[in-house]
Amino acid sequence: MIFLLVLIGFPWPVEGTEDFYASEIIPFGEGVVAIGQAGSRLLVLDRDLQSVLDLTSEELQIDWFRAIAADPLQGDLWVLAENQGPFLFRFDRETLQDIDGYRIDDISNPVVDGVGRLWYSSEGTLFRDFNDLYLPVSTTQLAVSADGGRVAWVDREDRVWSAQVSNFEPELVEEKRSMAPFYLPTTPVLVVPLVSGGFTMHLPDGSVTEIEEGLQPFWCPVPEGVVYCISKDDGHQITESDLYVATLDGQIFRITETPESLEMNPSVFDEGVIAVDDCNGYMIVVPDECLFDLSKY
Repeated sequence: MIFLLVLIGFPWPVEGTEDFYASEIIPFGEGVVAIGQAGSRLLVLDRDLQSVLDLTSEELQIDWFRAIAADPLQGDLWVLAENQGPFLFRFDRETLQDIDGYRIDDISNPVVDGVGRLWYSSEGTLFRDFNDLYLPVSTTQLAVSADGGRVAWVDREDRVWSAQVSNFEPELVEEKRSMAPFYLPTTPVLVVPLVSGGFTMHLPDGSVTEIEEGLQPFWCPVPEGVVYCISKDDGHQITESDLYVATLDGQIFRITETPESLEMNPSVFDEGVIAVDDCNGYMIVVPDECLFDLSKY
């Protein structure tokens, strides 16, 4: 997929996902994998958005699903669950069978880089494919660049640090209170969502693009920027929510304008933009044919 810009898209619902209310969606293969129904259900959809795995926490004999991690093309699917403590499952990419399980009592969110390697922080140090790199990274919110060359993390004061793995000299990149950072999928651009709203994009040349809008945690990376949602409320509940995209130089384009839907929690996969309609829990899609090349802007 060449991503992306849309003048105004009208998303359609994914069959079988009503009341799913996905809390996390990531691309996997040509489709997506998602956690929904308050962490009680794991769903893998193929390119045609047909279910190829639908697993409940009860079936896996766990308390709930916490997080998912995978590269779209390389490596297996990792699922962090809560089972009287953190438990990390490994699902084979081809068969979608859980082939391994690991009890790791102190673990950050799992992250998979662009060649399929698993990263996480545990007991104050950084691990890659279960090997201790002896680099002092203590966090619950970790990010890794696609090539595995850089890592970023949130410290206990909600500040974001970044460092090269091969020449580990941590640099404070954001002093404002921040939430889980992430890297863009093809470049080492670091995106830092801010607790106060909006986000910053830290480019390799040292420049920073700041977007002063957007509702955390509803962001996702694309090769040329960030897709996010802007919501409005009446003081009690959200009344409007639509999707936008910001380019690396700070241009903003609207993706959806749907008063009858509340688009949240977007992700991007081969066939377009997928999100959650908070009105009914459906996963909804703005298809790829509505999108064109954002890199020209």
